[in-house]
Amino acid sequence: MAEQRQKIVWAPVVISALLTALLSLAVGIGIFHYTSKAPELTYTTFPVSGFRAPNKSLTIYNVQIENSGNKEAEDVQVSFTFPSGANVADYNLEPSAKTIMYSISDTNDLTNAVFNFPLLNPTESCKFSFLAENAKNGNVEVDLRGKGAIGEIRKIKSESPVSIGFRYTSVAIATMIVITTMISSVFVFKEYMSKATSKATSEAKSEVTRILESIREQSK
Repeated sequence: MAEQRQKIVWAPVVISALLTALLSLAVGIGIFHYTSKAPELTYTTFPVSGFRAPNKSLTIYNVQIENSGNKEAEDVQVSFTFPSGANVADYNLEPSAKTIMYSISDTNDLTNAVFNFPLLNPTESCKFSFLAENAKNGNVEVDLRGKGAIGEIRKIKSESPVSIGFRYTSVAIATMIVITTMISSVFVFKEYMSKATSKATSEAKSEVTRILESIREQSK
């Protein structure tokens, strides 16, 4: 009897602990996702296009910068180093959104100009095209930086089969754990209710028996 009472007392405790663990896991994931946000500045340089003009050679350089992170990038600055002998005669700038604001340090010296962006939101980007005269072979070099972020060349992210398999296996295991926990909680709750109902029924029967015996005693 004492063992049965102990099980009945511990059943809701087990259910509460399981629900608390699941809630803590969900809150932890949410906090990690929120606190792990950061800007990520990346740039891409495209193949150079060159052609001849009367008495000079012309080269077109194309570059794209982007905030590939999940948080806004502030005070973004980008400058370019062109191959030896290059003289930038003209440029074109195409922001991905009309709301992107920018300024240029010196429009009279485009070869050494610095482009400033007060803010780049996640996924926002900007394309640059430069027309240079008499440039030697080579591509443009990019210096990209912002508040708390240093620009890096954009790389195509590819996952190996092992990494993909590990990711899907982890998801499958996590799903199985959640399902098993939920099923276990249901069974524990049903067992608790069954024992509680059985106890209540037993106590009710005992009470009825006691009343009937009392009536019999009074009728004698």
